[in-house]
Amino acid sequence: MELSSGRVSGALTVFLLSCFCSDFVTAIDTITASRPIKDHETIVSNSSIFKFGFFSPGSSSNRYVGIWYDDDNKSAETVIWVANRNNPLKDSSGVVTISEDGNLVVLNGQNNEVVWSSNVSNPVTNMGSARLLDSGNLVLLPRNSNGSIWESFQEPTDTFMSKMKLEKMLQLSSWKDPSDPSLGGFSAGIGPSNIPEVFIWNNNRPYWRSGPWNGKTFIGVFDGFDIVVDNQEGSAAYNLSFKFPNNLLSYIVLDSLGKLRQVNRVSGKEDLEVGSSYPVTECDKYDRCGGFGSCDAKKKVFCSCLRGFVPKNVEEWSRGYSASGCVRRRLLQCERISRNGDVGKADGFLKLGMMKVPDFAERSSVPEVKCREQCLNNCSCIAYAYDAGIGCMTWRDNLIDLQKFSSGGTDLYIRVADAELDKKDMKVVVIVSVVVGVVAIAICTFFLWWWMAKRKAMKEKSKMPQLQDLPVFNFEKLAIATKNFNLTNKLGQGGFGPVYKGVLQDGQEIAVKRIFGGNQDQANTRRVVGTYGYMSPEYAMGGQFSEKSDVFSFGVLLLEIVSGKRNTGFYQDENSLTLLGYAWKLWNENNISALIDPLLPLTFDSSKFSDDAGCFSEAYLRKNLALQGSESRLSGLFRCITVISNT
Repeated sequence: MELSSGRVSGALTVFLLSCFCSDFVTAIDTITASRPIKDHETIVSNSSIFKFGFFSPGSSSNRYVGIWYDDDNKSAETVIWVANRNNPLKDSSGVVTISEDGNLVVLNGQNNEVVWSSNVSNPVTNMGSARLLDSGNLVLLPRNSNGSIWESFQEPTDTFMSKMKLEKMLQLSSWKDPSDPSLGGFSAGIGPSNIPEVFIWNNNRPYWRSGPWNGKTFIGVFDGFDIVVDNQEGSAAYNLSFKFPNNLLSYIVLDSLGKLRQVNRVSGKEDLEVGSSYPVTECDKYDRCGGFGSCDAKKKVFCSCLRGFVPKNVEEWSRGYSASGCVRRRLLQCERISRNGDVGKADGFLKLGMMKVPDFAERSSVPEVKCREQCLNNCSCIAYAYDAGIGCMTWRDNLIDLQKFSSGGTDLYIRVADAELDKKDMKVVVIVSVVVGVVAIAICTFFLWWWMAKRKAMKEKSKMPQLQDLPVFNFEKLAIATKNFNLTNKLGQGGFGPVYKGVLQDGQEIAVKRIFGGNQDQANTRRVVGTYGYMSPEYAMGGQFSEKSDVFSFGVLLLEIVSGKRNTGFYQDENSLTLLGYAWKLWNENNISALIDPLLPLTFDSSKFSDDAGCFSEAYLRKNLALQGSESRLSGLFRCITVISNT
């Protein structure tokens, strides 16, 4: 009996401890009617990721009930849900509990007034509990039954969590400002069209549009916001899933300025990383350029009319206000027929690449090859596009919210009158013709310059003295050219015979010296021909020419080579001497080495120059002395040649 009594006592103890521990665990992440939470008390999710309780955001002193990440920073970026956002408490008397009808409520502790309620439509007599999950979802659970009767994810505020289902009727709504979580001016959600699109509204007017969902991404959103479509519940519900490492918690928040921002949190760190955000540029804003206007953020002037369209209000566009949009420049075929019966040529389509497609698309399941035909056969169709994940999209009446991307997007085909297509082709032809003409002119100019430069170079080269082999003529040809050495063709008389002029059969003029035997050493000429500065004085002044005249010219040439000075350009101011006179002066002063050009090679032996100088003195002696007759003077010339050859 005692043993049995002891066993009963032990079992009772275990049962009581079990109930106590169960109640303790329940108190960590759960609220019940018997265990409410007061201000400054919180419940924490099972893995200590989220907290639920009272807080005051920013500089505000008002008290709100909400869910935030488990850290001390209760800012607008860490608070993911607020219960009484439009009805704050003014003091710290608030209480969160389960009411008698099974709703989760926030009470004003001063008078037990209900500040906020979950508003479950079907009251539950057996009161349950509210539990905070690691996903950040607060769920209201009935007692003794499965499933939840209410979830905070079904009434989101400004934050879209990774496991939240955002249906068409659910919207995010921004805070009024970072210190006031009451309803702001911006909201975000799924648009009403038959193709899923995310919208941001500013006071119920479209502010930003993601573009249609193609099964993989939104056309118009390049990164982030990766979602999966779930139709298991019979309606289009969108589950947000992120492709990030496991230690990264991400969510999307609609801030008070109207931006959808992806916020990343690294597990174990308090720092926040802001990822993708929309809208980014001015062109991201809804209908920035009006109907039939396209916005390109890469251009200096964002807005422009589509090809074939002109500004509806030119004055407004000139002031930078383009909301009035654009109108067609030429009527379409259907409009021409209805107005004046003008059939004309059929309409065509202009391709616009990398576009964010317009709003109000109508989707059909026809294949891509039939999409164009379907639009062309429908007078109300003004544009079409095809995407493999969406199908054929067509538009009627107007094209709203067009944007040109630098990459991505899709091809959009705009319906225009045939005249617009012809003008485009003509424009291409004109541009190509102008480019080809300019290139051809440039090539011709280059070759003309090259030919003229080459011709000029050849002329300059032909003017340069060249050593060529002397032509050989027989006596008969020379006799014919000089008319048998007629005296009328005689130019002069030299030491070895007379000189005659003549003309060859090809018209070339020549001079022929007919050599006879004899000892003449000089002759007279009626014409003095030569280069000034190189002619001997007796030839230049008296027309007397002999072999000693050649000695003079040869000496002047050698003197110019050694001195580095031109005979015709040298003049010494001090003694009014020419190059020959200056050389003779230095010779008499026994200082002939002063005449040597300093630029001569280092191998030049100036010591030998005094021995060679006699050659050059011969030139000046021929200028001042009338040497006549004796052939013995030729020994000086032979000596000069020998000396120079050995130098």
